[in-house]
Amino acid sequence: MSQELNILFVCTGNICRSAAADALASMYFRHAPIHVSSAGIRGLINHPIQPTVGTILLNAGIDASSFRSQRLTNAIAMKQDVILCFEKRQRSSIVSLAPSKVKHTYLLTDFANMCRYADINGMIPNSDIAGRIRYIDSISQMLRAHVPEGADIDDPYGKQEEDYQRAVYETAMALKMIIVPSRPAAGVSSAAPGAYNASEVDGRQPAHMAAQPVVKARHAAAQPAVEAAVEAAVEARHAMAAQPADVQPADSGLSRDSFPVAAATPRHAGRVIRGSAQ
Repeated sequence: MSQELNILFVCTGNICRSAAADALASMYFRHAPIHVSSAGIRGLINHPIQPTVGTILLNAGIDASSFRSQRLTNAIAMKQDVILCFEKRQRSSIVSLAPSKVKHTYLLTDFANMCRYADINGMIPNSDIAGRIRYIDSISQMLRAHVPEGADIDDPYGKQEEDYQRAVYETAMALKMIIVPSRPAAGVSSAAPGAYNASEVDGRQPAHMAAQPVVKARHAAAQPAVEAAVEAAVEARHAMAAQPADVQPADSGLSRDSFPVAAATPRHAGRVIRGSAQ
């Protein structure tokens, strides 16, 4: 087995976005040589996951009741191979705390965009999921020039349930782009950057290929966060079916009949999101 890959998710309080990412990724990577953890820049100490987020995850078959938050420190950051955050300003804070991690700290949607671009251009060698993430990290400086800037995943804390649904949905879909390989575009040597935008989270159809009807996650009228979590887990399992048992993600055991009726309300409808400082 390869050396364990350490991935850290960072948000503000470590009870909503990074806690959800921690729970989702822990399920996806359960049998992979990957250690997942999370922390908050102003993290609450030893707090449980925010109740609404916990309920959304539980409805997807993920029990996060044992989760406890922590505050990001230099010592925690220095142990990580890859650090993924949710807002551009959070990346700046992380790098200020641990300057040597500057090349390994990413906005979650940026890293998802890089994976998508590299997949479509046939740049990623066959590998297990840990090797895939390591490879993207190793060529990230080159990839940054070719992908659109990702958007922040907004903090839902203190807002409406639909905001929590949206945050979990966007997190799950970004993780899906990181985990699930996309098929390379035949005969394409250079991809159009705008076609690989995790901020849109569409049907993964590049602009230079034949158009297909897709539902854009951020523009859809009814896209439950739970469906995103289940879909990502199912596709990750299928994508890695040929891998040895010790690198396959866990089976969530869920079916599409188990989705709740709650849905994320669309935002930024009618325009492409490439990310902007907030």
